[in-house]
Amino acid sequence: MDTITKPVPEGCTTRLELTAPAALQLREILDGYFVELRREIARTHSRDFREALHQKEATVRELLQQLGGAPS
Repeated sequence: MDTITKPVPEGCTTRLELTAPAALQLREILDGYFVELRREIARTHSRDFREALHQKEATVRELLQQLGGAPS
């Protein structure tokens, strides 16, 4: 199995194949991160940092949708 050691260039895609149990576990991990991210956004006073967190939130939301639904 190949390991990605460099970031994927902008505009490129990467395919990730997961077993059903691994996909469920990844979804649970991302769900937990999403909740923490929302808390961090609410507590952040820096506009620039909040914007960066909103970008992460959008990415996590997209990943969760790809794994079978909206975030909790």
